[in-house]
Amino acid sequence: MKKFLFPNPGFTFFVVVYFSFLISVFIVLFLGFDYVPKNTGIIVVGIVILISVFLFYDFILNKKVYIDHSGVYFKSLVRELYFPWEEIEEIGIVEMSRRARFLCFSKMKNETGKQITKLSKDHIYLIPRRSLIECIQMYWKKDIIIIDQTDYDKFFRLK
Repeated sequence: MKKFLFPNPGFTFFVVVYFSFLISVFIVLFLGFDYVPKNTGIIVVGIVILISVFLFYDFILNKKVYIDHSGVYFKSLVRELYFPWEEIEEIGIVEMSRRARFLCFSKMKNETGKQITKLSKDHIYLIPRRSLIECIQMYWKKDIIIIDQTDYDKFFRLK
């Protein structure tokens, strides 16, 4: 069983560094002003750090997809989905607002290889990456549907 986080690991690292920077700046600004009591500043900074850690965990780290010989399993804080390989009709790239591309596992035909306006709760989405595609191809013998040549060049062509 192979586990994939919803976002790309590089993106996760960027978000951790970004939140750490924001929290550090917030701490310096709050504790640096003389007219704010230190206890109030420490309490507010603590609350902000706790909220940031919870949101980071909930929205970034807590979404996992497991892929093995039996199927694809999605698990988040509030939702779980399981798609056995036999029930998956197609796997392919979907595009959202010309900027974001996701790999979509669908139990219905003609749901991938196109632009979408919102993510459906009946599909499993992942940010595509080469290691994910290679893992899927171990179990999925059909074609993975792409939108255009850039998808092929980025995810399927050997380096």
